[in-house]
Amino acid sequence: MSSKKEASGGAAAVAAAPAPESPAKNGKTAGKAPVKAEDKSISKKDLKKQRELEKKQLEAEKKAAKEAEKKAAREAKEEAKRAKEAEKKAAKEAKKGGKKEEPAKPKKEEPAKKEEPAKKEEPAKKAEPAKKEEPAKASSSSSVNVASGSSSSSLASSSSGRPSAAAAPKHAPVQAVPSTSAPTEAVANADSGVLTHTNLLCDARFADVNFVLPNGGKQVNAHSFVLGVRCAKLSELANDRKKKRGKKHAALQVEIKDDVDPAVFNLVLEFIYGDCLDLTKQPPANVLLLCVAAHKFGLQRLARLCEDHIKATLNMDNLFQMLSGAAHFKENKVKSFCLNFAHKHIKEFVAREKDVHELGVPLFQEAMELSLNEYQELPEESEPLQQSTLNEDFKKLYEQTAASKVWADGFVMVQNKKVPFHKALLAGHSAAFRKELQPRGEEDLTEAFELGDMKVESFHSMLKFVYYGDTTLNASTACDLAPFAKRWQMSELQRIAENTINGNVGTDNVLSVLKVAYLKENMERDEMKQLRAKCLSFITEHISDVDLDALNTMEIRVSVDILRAWKATQA
Repeated sequence: MSSKKEASGGAAAVAAAPAPESPAKNGKTAGKAPVKAEDKSISKKDLKKQRELEKKQLEAEKKAAKEAEKKAAREAKEEAKRAKEAEKKAAKEAKKGGKKEEPAKPKKEEPAKKEEPAKKEEPAKKAEPAKKEEPAKASSSSSVNVASGSSSSSLASSSSGRPSAAAAPKHAPVQAVPSTSAPTEAVANADSGVLTHTNLLCDARFADVNFVLPNGGKQVNAHSFVLGVRCAKLSELANDRKKKRGKKHAALQVEIKDDVDPAVFNLVLEFIYGDCLDLTKQPPANVLLLCVAAHKFGLQRLARLCEDHIKATLNMDNLFQMLSGAAHFKENKVKSFCLNFAHKHIKEFVAREKDVHELGVPLFQEAMELSLNEYQELPEESEPLQQSTLNEDFKKLYEQTAASKVWADGFVMVQNKKVPFHKALLAGHSAAFRKELQPRGEEDLTEAFELGDMKVESFHSMLKFVYYGDTTLNASTACDLAPFAKRWQMSELQRIAENTINGNVGTDNVLSVLKVAYLKENMERDEMKQLRAKCLSFITEHISDVDLDALNTMEIRVSVDILRAWKATQA
């Protein structure tokens, strides 16, 4: 390794400045460039050392190249030898099987055995033309370019210490492939309580941040309140200190200085909003660039997911692309995966002549030096993969919003109490709310709209479901939310509320449940017919324990049906 450092140091010195030449005694140079004024301070000893260092570097490179060539030639020779022996063996077996037919052959044709010199053409197998064509297949199937690893030394670095893709040479190591998949719909799972908000990215009406990407200035919409709990670095960029709370304002324009491809940036936002990326549907180039962006924006879980995926899907078709890109973007963990894979499959690695040539001498030399040692599997990750914090983050957002600790753009009056919320979230989960809350010109965001007859606790339960997928409801709240969810086209919440009602009928809530079952829109629904029958049967069995005063506020037919059910039990 020390020789490697010395060699790389020499390369850096050569790249830094041209080797100075000593002037002739008569003031003229013998076909060499004169020494510049600033080089006069360099002593002869330093010049001599520098030249010796350059010489050593060239000798090391030549030696490594020769060793690689010799190794490849030996392997090809051995393979040709094995093929020759196999062919001889096959010829002998064929001879044994055809002995009886030999007399039929004329003796003059026996010299045909001299056709064996065709075997002398075996050396052509050393070159193995079919194998030489493999690199072309690999590069044609790949959707990105592989650049020389030697170009990475000239790259500019971003503030995070990682090279910026904008500083890449003409043939950048990797280029993103546009994603054709649309963001996932916002759906709550009643069993796990998992909720995704990626469909908020499809509606720009409620976005208050526009990220402007370089190289074309494409704009990507986002929401400052989501970034605030999910990505500190992007939130800092989008923090508008001049924003007046509660007043109408235009979306904040935020320029992303680092070169991030729009397809990759969209994937970053999908992870921030939903933590539900399917990396198997992404080409290798996108996964590597996503890993780079994840490190850049401080998304450690996403970076680890990308690294694990790259390690699991490495093959000879994407190895050179990943190795070149990892070296370029200083993704050292991915680079170690690639070098380890090359070490394990060193024969195939060396045989890919075109890919090796495009990879460049430094990376090839690094792989060859590693192959001199015995192969060992990389150690397992010491740190486990971080679990998703999506629900916890949005729960934190709900709690901060309810306590008026974060800016909100929507308010509703429930039981004379003003409850804040974020319009984008409600609009993302309800078509009716989307229509009701859509921006209407110059509006005062501090104004609250009336929601009607509903308990404030029930409205908060609905917000908990929308923000972080909470599905814990008591029977009383469920009775409030079932008709509310029906009205505002929140079918999943309606189903959860009705299931809660059906499984929690008691003396303290049976009339509230019956009230929901007798709503006009529920009269013809089979499940509501069953619920009515269940409640009527329960009341007749516990008539003395049920407070019937609530019947005074209900439709007369509810009382009539209760009376008929009770009368039927007396017959």
